[in-house]
Amino acid sequence: MRHRVPAAAVLVIVGILAAGAAVLGIREAGPARPTNAASFARQVLAEATVPPGGHPTAEVCTMVKAWMSDTSTPGVGGITQLHRRYLYDEPAATVARDIRAHVPVGATITSTGMFTDLAFTLTESLPLAGRHEDMAELEYVAAPATAHCGTSELSVRALTVWVPTRPADERAPLHGTVAVTGFRAISIARGSSGPVTVTLGPRRARAVLRAFDELGRAPRAFCMEGSRLFTVTVHPAGGRGRSLVATETACAASVSVVVDGRPGPDLADRSCALLSAIASALPPSAAGTRRAVADCRRARPSWRT
Repeated sequence: MRHRVPAAAVLVIVGILAAGAAVLGIREAGPARPTNAASFARQVLAEATVPPGGHPTAEVCTMVKAWMSDTSTPGVGGITQLHRRYLYDEPAATVARDIRAHVPVGATITSTGMFTDLAFTLTESLPLAGRHEDMAELEYVAAPATAHCGTSELSVRALTVWVPTRPADERAPLHGTVAVTGFRAISIARGSSGPVTVTLGPRRARAVLRAFDELGRAPRAFCMEGSRLFTVTVHPAGGRGRSLVATETACAASVSVVVDGRPGPDLADRSCALLSAIASALPPSAAGTRRAVADCRRARPSWRT
């Protein structure tokens, strides 16, 4: 958690620590990167802004307990949630104002709210690092407390998604027939129409399967958009080996996979690599899929894969 310290004290402390490290030959190191879902959630919760004067509590002391219950949950699976609560002798509005004024470094406020001029909510999105970190949010609720607890209570909730490493046995079949299907038109409202299917030659097939194999795992997404961007179908040579069907929709950069007729884990095409490889193999008539590449690159961070 972040507590503020006077600037002069910070300079003195930093100077003492730096001098001690130099004498002992200690090299300064940054915080250790999380290694699993639990450590990632703990690290995100530790980034929360907790105004001075808060007293940790496990009790829900607000006048309306629903204000401290779980708020809206994003439409993805695999979420880890951690809570902390604090009691204050200051009004909820003062606590909320302090949080808004001290957002963690790199974080972005994505929503704020207020209930009946008494309870205040705020959600922050934190920056991600590496392919395992898929979501990092902090949700704050500051609300009046009952008389025996204090003046107000603050609830801090971390919501994170950690994506595991994709195992080697999820790679595409090495040999077989690869066909890709794109669409003439793609619309969120009207879906995809005008399918255009092409069977790929060896060079194009290798490029598409290489892009598929480099995708990371993705959390299961729950959303309404059903517009398909493309479908890849791999039929094993001679009927031996696994068949594979991969479909990307205009929803959360998620690629659904079916292996031998059975659903597999979702994959993430956030760098648009698989979409780009497929669009380059399609003729101009698949205009919807080809245009989707430019839309994808504008909408998705290129460093996340």
